[in-house]
Amino acid sequence: VVSTQSTGKISEEGVKTISHINNIPKLKERLSAIQKKLPWIESLDVTVDLKVPSEEMKSIINNNFKQEMLFYKQCEVGTQQSIARLNSLGIPTERPEDFFAEMVKSDEHMKRVKEKLISKQLTMERTEKVTKMRKMKKLGKKVQQEVLKKRADEKKQMMENVKKIRKGKADQEDVDNFEINTEPETSDGKKKEINRKEKSQRF
Repeated sequence: VVSTQSTGKISEEGVKTISHINNIPKLKERLSAIQKKLPWIESLDVTVDLKVPSEEMKSIINNNFKQEMLFYKQCEVGTQQSIARLNSLGIPTERPEDFFAEMVKSDEHMKRVKEKLISKQLTMERTEKVTKMRKMKKLGKKVQQEVLKKRADEKKQMMENVKKIRKGKADQEDVDNFEINTEPETSDGKKKEINRKEKSQRF
């Protein structure tokens, strides 16, 4: 409150102007009437005077950064004074380690949040699984194509060797690579020995 009275005057142009009166005694009277004499713990008000020199204050007025630093220092000093005063009154200023604060949100709301998080996690797992299966499928196709290509190359090479043998142009290496097993095998995978006599009787 700056004043308790105001007087209005009308200028020559017909505009009403208001002049304020700073009546300090009246202000103090009203303050004493409404002021309650309560213990400091009920108000926790702290007044900090950093006693900044007037010359320095002039530079602070037009510098936002210096103003913020001044506010910061005032808050820091005020906090230190308040904590010291609270400790002198035997009032704890730190939260106990086993302190459990009541949740702002209800259990029902937190349950919905939990269900939503679980649903999101399951969706991510399914997406990762599908992506992994697609990669494995692509890899399987690639392996299959490589196997088919290898078989086609082997078949092509074999046909070329057959043509060379027919024309009599094959070298010993081609002949060795084109060996055909004409001897039958037993059930246990061993070659059955056939003597010359049995071979002769066949042909």
